[in-house]
Amino acid sequence: MKISTVLTVSMLAIGWQVSTAHAADKLERKFAEGTAYKNSVEVQSIQSLKLNDMDIDTNVSQTLVIETSIGSRGGDGQLPLDHKIVSLRTQMKIPNLGEISFDSAKPNEATDSPLTPIFKATANSTWQTIIGKDNEVVSVKGRDDILNELDDGLKQLVKGQFDSEYLTAASRQEAARIPANPVEVDDAWDLTQTLRVDGSQTLTFEKTYTYKGIESYNGKDLARIDVKATSIKYDILPNGPIPLKVSDSNLNIGETSGKIYFDRELGRVVVDEQSHQVVGEFTLEINDMKFAAVLDLRMNTKSREE
Repeated sequence: MKISTVLTVSMLAIGWQVSTAHAADKLERKFAEGTAYKNSVEVQSIQSLKLNDMDIDTNVSQTLVIETSIGSRGGDGQLPLDHKIVSLRTQMKIPNLGEISFDSAKPNEATDSPLTPIFKATANSTWQTIIGKDNEVVSVKGRDDILNELDDGLKQLVKGQFDSEYLTAASRQEAARIPANPVEVDDAWDLTQTLRVDGSQTLTFEKTYTYKGIESYNGKDLARIDVKATSIKYDILPNGPIPLKVSDSNLNIGETSGKIYFDRELGRVVVDEQSHQVVGEFTLEINDMKFAAVLDLRMNTKSREE
């Protein structure tokens, strides 16, 4: 039993200066047709899990580069964004599987493991996000095409993470981080964000976003938004690949921090760094048997536009 995490975006900001202006700022999402950009994303998950008397410790690190190409709006006002994985590197240390490494630049040197086919399929993946006439996320499609390259067992393990409805909802949650209305310094708003891990497991975060004003970052004035997780819920979806259910849970947020930098000229997030710790106890149940678990999970994500 392990809890891991896959992509989401972040990066460390340096040398900022807080603006003294107090007028409301408009953070408008924009999509310049015919342009493209790349994001470098680092994801790390460090887990210490005690299940009954068994220690299950995992360490997962992934670095990937995603290229996004903005198409042209059709007569219905919809705009396609085409995404592809440019590179993927993975390092894992997992009980019973040992150390696993994969580099899309050297696929033949990958560790021979049950999970390697997932990395190979992901490294070649493309998908599309459809943006509506009001710049809302309409749908995410094509991400589940990688399932065609996996055997039935691996399909069941990861299909929940690549489900179109889930990814559409997750993209809408991500877009909602940027407020539709003008904001002043120290304005705050709360969002619920759900992350699926290992197919049928979910981590649902409540997060508070706080606008901190305009700051200089790498010589450019960017809007900064601070992020803190305030609560967490762990669950296992029914009818998934894991024949367990969560019968009791008392998980809390430990250390938490995050910063987002929004480029008002480009109309998108260009830097995102988040680090959240989940600690506490929960109980797993199968066939009336219960397993007590104690968890310490640290998830770090860093993303920046190249």
